[in-house]
Amino acid sequence: MKVIVWGVNSVNELGLVRSLGFAKYDVYLILFDGLVNFVSKSKFVIKSYFIKDFNEALPTVKEISKNLQEKPVLIVAGDCEATYINDNYEEFVKYCYVEGGYKNGDINIYRDKKELAKLAKNIGLNIIETYFVNNNFGISKSLGYPIIVKANNSVVGGKEVMQICNNDEELKEHLLSIDKCNFPLQIQPFIIKDYELMIQGCSLNNGNDVIFPICFHKVRFCGLGKGYAAYGYSIFTDDNETTKTLAHKIALMLKRIGYTGLFSAEFLCKNDRFYFLEINFRNDGTAILSTKSGYNLADYLCKNLVNNSVPKINRDSFRKLHYMNVISDFGNVLSKEIGVIVWIKQLFDNCYWYIFDRHDMLPGVYFILFRIKRKLKNILTRQ
Repeated sequence: MKVIVWGVNSVNELGLVRSLGFAKYDVYLILFDGLVNFVSKSKFVIKSYFIKDFNEALPTVKEISKNLQEKPVLIVAGDCEATYINDNYEEFVKYCYVEGGYKNGDINIYRDKKELAKLAKNIGLNIIETYFVNNNFGISKSLGYPIIVKANNSVVGGKEVMQICNNDEELKEHLLSIDKCNFPLQIQPFIIKDYELMIQGCSLNNGNDVIFPICFHKVRFCGLGKGYAAYGYSIFTDDNETTKTLAHKIALMLKRIGYTGLFSAEFLCKNDRFYFLEINFRNDGTAILSTKSGYNLADYLCKNLVNNSVPKINRDSFRKLHYMNVISDFGNVLSKEIGVIVWIKQLFDNCYWYIFDRHDMLPGVYFILFRIKRKLKNILTRQ
């Protein structure tokens, strides 16, 4: 089977390429040209195509498809790419099997987190109280601090607008620093979480069959607002009544939305109470954890799109695995959140090392080069 992966140089795309490669698919890669195209170095990539903007995406897909004897599957791993495909769903589906709904733009409605939260609340999930800001002139009500500012739509603003504010002045200063194109924004109480839980899965046949074999229990974090997973482990979803219940509610949401494709659903846990955060309608950067734990979601999706098959999930296939973003998590050692001896033990305790895979080493080498070049570029830009 032939698969086209389209995206940027990130772990999202690399994990997807590897999952498909492990399942013996021929992978054709479309990348936005970057500083170092480390994803293209994967041994599982048959051929790479480099583009400069979204206008080149559909012509490139057409070019790949016309040279293949079978209709390929197209999968993306970024919000912008997924949004673009859904906006042009009826054109892309002429040339390849794609994720989405029934028509142009029907899934993109739910990339608005306000709309998604309404549906989640109707399903019976707990929602964090949220205030929406429509412009950068401030807000008209008093808030309890600390609060966190987040994007309402991950396509607009993303992690870049995220900020924890401890008083009115910090909030006003932050809002004034944000370009008006990134509004509206979400403002929520900043909850010091015990941990986060991510349900990883694929929605088949427009949500009529939803597969969610594992959850990712996120233990440590890094990045803006400690929003990125740095270390955690896999859980078999049905082994725990709470995770099983949460997953079935997410499945009900996906059926109502009518979505077909890879997804991840995120929850914040505080004092054993779970709060729904969002559903990512795309491959997640940590979805490789599901593959390595025994359940290749990308494989399930491709077989369903082409052959309409629905996999049976066998508990015996589950392998509990730890996951570490090695470079970023070492920052938690430097900040003394975890001791170096304990960290080293975790590093070698049945642990998957994020971008470094012993079966596909070259992308990891080029990723280090990418980090060095990006750091130098940032230093030169500030001078």
